[in-house]
Amino acid sequence: MADEQNNVPQSTEMEAVNTSSAESQIHVIPEQYYGAALKTKLKAEPLTTGGGKPSKSKLPLVIVLFILSVVVLAGGYFVYLNKDAFFPAEVAPPVAVQPTTTQPEPPPPPPPPPPPSAPSSLTATSTGPQSVSLSWIDTSNNEAAFKIERRTAERTIYDRITDLPPNSTSFQDGGVAASTTYYYRVIARNETGESDASNEAMVVTRPLPPPPKEPEPLPPAGLDTDSDGLTDLEEVIFTSDPRNPDSDGDGFLDGNEVFNQYNPMGRAPARLSGSGLVKEISGSFGWTMLIPTDWTLTMNKPDGSDAVIDTGHGERFLLTIENNGQNTDLIQWFMDRYPEADSTRLMKFKSKGGYEGIIGPDLLTTYIPWGDRIFVFKYDMGNQPFINYRTVYSMILNSLVLTGLPQQIVPAGTGQLPFEPGATEPGAITQPEPVTPTSTMEVEEGGLE
Repeated sequence: MADEQNNVPQSTEMEAVNTSSAESQIHVIPEQYYGAALKTKLKAEPLTTGGGKPSKSKLPLVIVLFILSVVVLAGGYFVYLNKDAFFPAEVAPPVAVQPTTTQPEPPPPPPPPPPPSAPSSLTATSTGPQSVSLSWIDTSNNEAAFKIERRTAERTIYDRITDLPPNSTSFQDGGVAASTTYYYRVIARNETGESDASNEAMVVTRPLPPPPKEPEPLPPAGLDTDSDGLTDLEEVIFTSDPRNPDSDGDGFLDGNEVFNQYNPMGRAPARLSGSGLVKEISGSFGWTMLIPTDWTLTMNKPDGSDAVIDTGHGERFLLTIENNGQNTDLIQWFMDRYPEADSTRLMKFKSKGGYEGIIGPDLLTTYIPWGDRIFVFKYDMGNQPFINYRTVYSMILNSLVLTGLPQQIVPAGTGQLPFEPGATEPGAITQPEPVTPTSTMEVEEGGLE
């Protein structure tokens, strides 16, 4: 290593130049100790002269850098002075100030109401075999409902049967049995609790009505040999043949012709009136009708409000005019007058002239409303075992005219006229129809409205 150092050429050594005693000395590192990078840099950038001045090749660059620095500094200062113009400050939107309010404390919940007071004066009444009516006094003003309870005599525990709204004071119990003892009580309640029970009410329901009686059969009609609807005794009245159902051969049976006021011995449409077989009778009260010529009329009252028609064979027809000043419905009038009668056996009646009424349970008495009166026509059999003049009885009613009561003729064979014999079928007869079930029920419960 010492030999190598001694062999370094002297020409590469750099001497320090002392310009004055105050100047510093520059020591130069021998070139062999330069790294490759430093050698490259020294070749590209020659060293400055000893006075520290850059070489002529660096001067333009320094000037340019200086000018740029001045421009940048001047521009920055200019921008700084005009910053408000170049960069206006953002104005924040106004902030709405919410008023501060203090929420009041919620009021405390109201105290619960006291339990209601007990209902009083409870009564129970049987209104039918299967219904009981309850009634009580509401003694409280804060109930929410009423509880109805019931028990039978065999039990001690009550069963709830229903709940009723507040202020109720009555209830109809339709879930009971006939002829049974029941006990009831009523309890009021609200959100707090129940009241004491009311007084206990006892009731015995009504018994079931007896079953309807079997309708008594109509007494048998008299002998009718040819089954034409006229008994043999009636055939005598009208001079028809008791062995020929169509005596005049017009295609209509004798009984049907008499029923509809035709002459069974004259070709249709020969009428009975004017035939000499019947006569017209009337009463000053205002009624008119036809009866067989040989029968007699007795006026028990001069105005005809009570009269008797005698057949001469022990049977009579009784005519009476009954008062109905209140214009009560006919069925109600009948039941008020005959409360023991079986209303289920009342039959509908309609005459040839369109008059409507009822036939009594005996099937031998007819009732026709006539303003504030009731026209009553009764078949009195006397001691006879047979009804010998049923068709004549119907013929008389079909000929009836009541003053002031308009007529509307009902055609034959329509099935509307009770006891009408068949027109072409021997032995046939139109049976009367019962009054409607609604009418019957209303009569039993107090009458029609």
